Amino acid sequence: MDTPVAAIITTVYNKERYLEDCLESALSQRTNFPFVIIVSENCGQDKCREIIKKYKKKFPFASSVQGTKGKGFIPFIVDCSPSKNIGLVPNYYWCLGQALNLGVKYVSFLDADDIIIDAYKLQDQVNFLEKNPEYQMVYSDNICVGADVDYSQAVTMAKQKPYKHSGTRLTAAYETHYLPEFENSGITMRSMLTSNNPCVAGTACFKTEYLSFFPASVGDASNLVTPDLPIWLELLKYGKIAKEDKVTFAYRDLTESWSRSVDIVNTERFYRGSMNIRNSFIDRMLDEIKANDGSIKGEVKVGDGTHLKISDLLSLRKGSEKFYYGKMLRAYAKNAPEKYFKFVCEALKKYPALLFANDFWRAAGIRIKKIIS
Repeated sequence: MDTPVAAIITTVYNKERYLEDCLESALSQRTNFPFVIIVSENCGQDKCREIIKKYKKKFPFASSVQGTKGKGFIPFIVDCSPSKNIGLVPNYYWCLGQALNLGVKYVSFLDADDIIIDAYKLQDQVNFLEKNPEYQMVYSDNICVGADVDYSQAVTMAKQKPYKHSGTRLTAAYETHYLPEFENSGITMRSMLTSNNPCVAGTACFKTEYLSFFPASVGDASNLVTPDLPIWLELLKYGKIAKEDKVTFAYRDLTESWSRSVDIVNTERFYRGSMNIRNSFIDRMLDEIKANDGSIKGEVKVGDGTHLKISDLLSLRKGSEKFYYGKMLRAYAKNAPEKYFKFVCEALKKYPALLFANDFWRAAGIRIKKIIS
């Protein structure tokens, strides 16, 4: 059997309600190359393991053969669920390690409560990355759906968005008849280090070429609050990120999640953890410059062709911290009014320039509106 070209990675924890829709959307992908779905259930308290076993039995390793009626390859499912809970981010990187061991060239994440809503997402994105070696990743637009929206409803909702659709079946002439629209996303190393991460993880597909030692390079992954940001930063060292002008993905916008919470403690943990990821990455680049002992004149080249000097990296570290304070100003203004003014004093004491930043005045506006109402 041919080596899988791509992998869809799905980590699961107490998502029994959504898991079947998630897996069905992954299995719906139409490709002219073999791919694998890697699933890891992280010892939750529901029946997700039984669901995974059922699907694995239907799509075993030997099933990845050329399909019929234009559906391309039928994927196979690998279950690499651990025997004990290993944590959110380590579970992602455990699956990524399994994908690398299988020799896949491309990886796409798919959370267990989300849905791929375009049957050609994987094919289109792999096509683009194959033809454009200067790019390390591509991502797309997405829609947000609520807890009660199922797979078929999400697909219907996506079709209400104006975007070019690739047809009903995969044919030998597919690439010549349909050319999705891609463009440079404009994301740079600088912007990723000092502003929002604009890439919803499940919309992306990325190359594994430079990730062979990645999980080890980040150290203890149990301390990381998100799996995608460290990977996006690593990829930006070697190339650019493109955006596909199409809706391919439905993100399930639940009331409470790891990255979205009304609990100020959880919010602070997430944004501080994201800042720590950025700062640790900057520190590793500084160490890289020092290790070269000046042989690259005190600078490091990144994927968009720019050179970052030590002074640039130190400035980016400050930018990363200011971004954290700006996000938290708004979070405190919304969800922790009794702590808001204390945090304002802390933020301005460390970064007086925040007084002239949009984030500061947005937060102030939020607080004033709440006081008035």
